[in-house]
Parts: sequence; structure tokens; C-alpha cells
Amino acid sequence: MQTDGLVVVLNSASKAAGPNASRLCFHAFVLPHQLAFVAGAVACSFGAAVQRLPASAAAADASAPDVFALSSGARLLLHALNAERVWRQLGLAASGSAAAIARRVMMGEEDRRDAHRSDVGNLGAVHNFARFLLHEFLPALSRQMAVCDSGC
Repeated sequence: MQTDGLVVVLNSASKAAGPNASRLCFHAFVLPHQLAFVAGAVACSFGAAVQRLPASAAAADASAPDVFALSSGARLLLHALNAERVWRQLGLAASGSAAAIARRVMMGEEDRRDAHRSDVGNLGAVHNFARFLLHEFLPALSRQMAVCDSGC
């Protein structure tokens, strides 16, 4: 994952929003094996200007996002991206089939040693297809969210 782009967007949008920054809530989808790296990169980039919020008792399950509060009041929710769900929706879920082989080649993330480079310039990376399923990943959100509530 290119964390520099994420950090730039968070910083730029928060500053541009000024006093309304507390109404901003960002959702970022990250492959499970990249979650710790991205969380660390956000913490490192913002230093004291970011705080990792404890998971609520209601959201203590494994699918609950990691929540970060920026000093501007904006929030970032890091979600684990279920790549298999994305590929299944695209019809590329059958293991051992030609489609599964094509998926591994497109995704470039079977060998995790190269996972940090796989989505840079790779149009077949799962992140590029996740956008088509955002309505399923975040069903409670509407496009016209007026206020960022506690669950964003």
C-alpha cells in the first residue's frame, strides 16, 4: 500500500476543512497482512497529532476497523480488505482454475515478500476493484452523510 498518498490526503483534507475537519471520516481498506504497517505509518507520519482510539466493546470483533483520531478532529478507519470476497464478486474465486491463476498473476500478492510493491502501478491489484463493492463493505453509509457520527 502506498501510505504516502494516504497521509497526504488525510493531511490536506483536514487542513482544507479547517473548523469543519471534525466532520471528516476517512475509510481506508488494507489487506490484512498490511494493517500493522499502515497503522504504524500513520502513527509515524502524524506523531503526536494522531491518537489510536481503543476498540469499543460493541466493535470488538475481528472485522471492526482500527480507528485513529487526528488532532484536527478528523477520523480514519482502517478496515481489513477481504480480497477473497472481492475476487468472488468478480467471478475469480475458483482455486486451481485458470481464473485463479490469472488472479494471482494480476494481484501479484501471492508472494508476500513483494506485497509492498504489488499495488504500485499494478492495475490488477485488489484495491482497484474494491471500490465496486464499497456499498457492500459500508452498507450503513449514505453518499450524503451530513455528519460523521461515532461509527462514521
